[in-house]
Amino acid sequence: AEIEHLRGDALDALGRVDDARKAYEAALAATDVAATQRRVIEAKRDDTAGRSAPAAPATTAEKG
Repeated sequence: AEIEHLRGDALDALGRVDDARKAYEAALAATDVAATQRRVIEAKRDDTAGRSAPAAPATTAEKG
């Protein structure tokens, strides 16, 4: 669970919000319901829910 939690942090820092959310979900799935760390992971997952990955910049052809 700790690896997925750290992976989520790294992906979030890279702006890969959707991948980070998936990593946090995986960490939660592997974390005991009574674990104190669970609240931290849930908060981070919930924080990513309100954001999405930035759109890719338009290519020269799209700018037009």
